[in-house]
Amino acid sequence: MKIDTIEISPFAYFSMRYELIPDKSHADCVQIFWIKLPDIDLRLLLLIPPTGCSWGMQFNHAKNLFEWTEKVIGSSSVASGFRRMFAELSIDPAYIPETLAGCSWFGENQELSIGTHEPDVPRAWFRTVLLPDSDDVFESFLHRLRLHIDQLGIFFLLPQAKLNDVGLLAWSESVDKNLGILFDSDHDRSTRSVDIFSKRRNALETAIENTTSEHAQAWLTPRFLDWDMIRPRYPMAETPIKSKRSQSLLSMFSLRPLKDVNDEVATLSLLRLQLMKKWNWPVGIHLLVSHQGSQYYKEFMLKGRSPWQPLEVEVTEVLNQAMAVYPILFDTGT
Repeated sequence: MKIDTIEISPFAYFSMRYELIPDKSHADCVQIFWIKLPDIDLRLLLLIPPTGCSWGMQFNHAKNLFEWTEKVIGSSSVASGFRRMFAELSIDPAYIPETLAGCSWFGENQELSIGTHEPDVPRAWFRTVLLPDSDDVFESFLHRLRLHIDQLGIFFLLPQAKLNDVGLLAWSESVDKNLGILFDSDHDRSTRSVDIFSKRRNALETAIENTTSEHAQAWLTPRFLDWDMIRPRYPMAETPIKSKRSQSLLSMFSLRPLKDVNDEVATLSLLRLQLMKKWNWPVGIHLLVSHQGSQYYKEFMLKGRSPWQPLEVEVTEVLNQAMAVYPILFDTGT
């Protein structure tokens, strides 16, 4: 697939109407309109998917670029630079969709707000990226974008459903009911959750037994992919919390025994990982990688207890399998 890059002026960029942006798409080509903001040493990129496609999974930025972006968003000098530019262009940032600017605010104390009078638009239609004003960084980003397209396929650039504009918008913002029952979160601890648990367990066991990856791909939507909605609970402790006081406090917020709730969560997490292994999708992989690599998160979840080994084995197998097909999700380099 071709990637076209076109430099435009800041005025042309921020004057775009998001309703018309899909008209700029081309078949079999990712369009990138970008601007320089030399006053604050930035480039702002607008990524438009090919005709008939929507953006799916989020971009896995290199670690150093991710950290740089976090600093830039919270920089008062960057907020001041954007404010000066908007003043020079006679553009009110309150009427710019936050997706177009790359963020809803800039500055340490959110000195500059974006899009307060303008509804944001689905990230399915376009994405924005902030980069340092450097040709080398730009080329590195384009190379990484190519890897995302080649390795993630429809999970990164999802073919759109054949619907009218209204239906297409609803589709892009929805989650298919089949994926919802398989992967929705398990926060309900009421007595009603016994029925929900049984329904989810049966759905997961049936999908593991009967549903192919190809069949399930018909259920994908941009929101499911963008929100990375396969989130098995990991890691989990092998033993329950020993402190009676802690158990008592936690049980106060539940209408059912805490052990029953924990057993159900463990069962669903294990089944979800088995389904992930069968389908071998990239969805949820980044979350597993970050949880496995975070000592702080492990200590928070385990609280000094040993990890539950059946789940550890499944996670290792899922990640080893994914690494062979989607290495970009494990790449923290430039």
